[in-house]
Amino acid sequence: MKLNISALINSKEVFHILGNAQGLSAHIAYRLYRNIELINKELEMYEKTRIKLLKSLANKDENGEPIIKKNNNQEFYDLSDENLQKFNEDISKMVNESVELDLKKISLDDIDSVGLTPFQISLIDFILDV
Repeated sequence: MKLNISALINSKEVFHILGNAQGLSAHIAYRLYRNIELINKELEMYEKTRIKLLKSLANKDENGEPIIKKNNNQEFYDLSDENLQKFNEDISKMVNESVELDLKKISLDDIDSVGLTPFQISLIDFILDV
């Protein structure tokens, strides 16, 4: 199935909930686990590419290392305004990139006991067989 990276990013939290759900049948739990593994592998590649891009565009210190700043206990790479714009453009293209994943469908009945909200269900509609 073809999906944009953005759909995978947006669905990650819901798959975390499903991955920790109790009371699912063994075959549904296995399908979910398999889907989660495939999604996580794709998101791991995305994250590595995102960090590599940040490091390449970040301002460098005297040793040529990317400068990392802290604000409210959060760390971020120091980018010039120009490089921040380039980063945002590149990330926008990357999250709209289509990837092919062999995800297995499940029905709403299979996960009804989890109690997902309508919004959460909308984030994983690509695996729902309705």
